[in-house]
Amino acid sequence: MTQPKPEHMTARRLDSVFELRQRNTDLEERLCELENHKFGVHFLQNLQSAPNDAKGIADVVTDNLREFSGADYVILDIQGKEAGDSGEQKVGSIQQDIQLVEGQTIYGTLKIGINPGNRFDAEKIDYITDKLLAPIAAKLRNYIEHHKLVELATIDEKTKLSNYRHLDQILTEFHMHQSPYALVAIDIDNFKDVNKIYGHDGADEILGKFAELLRLCFRTEDIKARFGGDEFVIVIPRSNENGVADRVKTLQECMSYFTFRLSSGIDAKITTSIGIADYDNQRDGCSTWDAVFKKADNALFYSKGKGKDRYTVSAEVPSDFKRTDSGCLNLFKQV
Repeated sequence: MTQPKPEHMTARRLDSVFELRQRNTDLEERLCELENHKFGVHFLQNLQSAPNDAKGIADVVTDNLREFSGADYVILDIQGKEAGDSGEQKVGSIQQDIQLVEGQTIYGTLKIGINPGNRFDAEKIDYITDKLLAPIAAKLRNYIEHHKLVELATIDEKTKLSNYRHLDQILTEFHMHQSPYALVAIDIDNFKDVNKIYGHDGADEILGKFAELLRLCFRTEDIKARFGGDEFVIVIPRSNENGVADRVKTLQECMSYFTFRLSSGIDAKITTSIGIADYDNQRDGCSTWDAVFKKADNALFYSKGKGKDRYTVSAEVPSDFKRTDSGCLNLFKQV
């Protein structure tokens, strides 16, 4: 019987080694695919159940993807604004920006920081790019469309402040929980004359710029709303008439030297009459917010009667004060 030559045996052994290595490679690739698929299913479940708000979506996306890929950090931008991040930038980190697109619309950007000197899995980055961008973009689209609908329902288009409906929801909840607050009713003086002097477009600009001034003079947590026309309302949680008076005084002092530069190049100047009232659950019990509104509106009208360009707290209005019109603020008709 002829024995195989040594070189033939060596070649067979090499073939066996190569075949075993290939099988190991195939097995590793298959295991990697299974691991990626397992993560993908878990990620999509988390993404689907994430709160439909920017922070909720960002927390799920950035935390999960950073842990999965081994990246230094992951940041999610939604339409140009950073919504959330996970990890931190390190020396040598290289940022890869990946747009989140559905159709022809870019809904956000995924920013992944990787460091070649640190441990990260490039194949997992590829998996994210190939398999997970589309569902993330779809989630962002749903969030953005929902957010726009909420804005249409609760935000005044001209000033970007809360509208009547939103204010009603907030104040109803305040009274439901008997949470104290102060309410500031504001009316721009002689607004009919403002319309005549600066025109309809100029008056609209003034409303928008006045809304910006309110944002500057009051805290983020204070609710700033427009009823319609030249009527505005500020709700200050956990406060009372006296606590708010200094802030209102500051607003009117600012307006005494503040002018609004219009797009036409004209500088416009306005004054306001203001009334302040408050809700105290110990004093007022389960009363409704329209009762607080009436007190604030009455104080506002008293300010107008005293010459305008001033504020009045409801406690300062004489008990025998009588209004001579139907009211400055249309409190019960949505506009």
